Amino acid sequence: PEIPAYQPSQAMLDLLPELRKHYQQLEMQMYTTMFEASKNISDQEIVEAERYLAQHPEEVFGSPQMFVSSQKSRQAEKDFDRQHQNDPVWCYFRNQQDIAFFTASLKGNTLPRYPVAEAQSKLRDLYRRQGELETAILKKYQK
Repeated sequence: PEIPAYQPSQAMLDLLPELRKHYQQLEMQMYTTMFEASKNISDQEIVEAERYLAQHPEEVFGSPQMFVSSQKSRQAEKDFDRQHQNDPVWCYFRNQQDIAFFTASLKGNTLPRYPVAEAQSKLRDLYRRQGELETAILKKYQK
């Protein structure tokens, strides 16, 4: 069955240009944080990565340096998300990205592919959450 998609209200559509600027500023901060975290790699981390990759040959990475860099970048992104979990604008746009991913998953256009029932359930939750975030945003930003 078709899942009714989230449709933003006109008030939300009117606010989106201003909200997008706020989100883009935060997104640039996140990417800067991720980049800085990925550069700061110790010799000990390289040794640990070499050991890990030797024990897990199924993990395909170009080098231990790339492996550590990728891990640190992902961790910085998770930390940034956690720090901004109470910002409804941040959550709204991040949720929007998840909606696009699970919509594509239902069409078989993502890796990993999620079972249809799981993707539909996740999409319903994401649409519900998007409505909740819109309400919070309108309370906070509507003039």
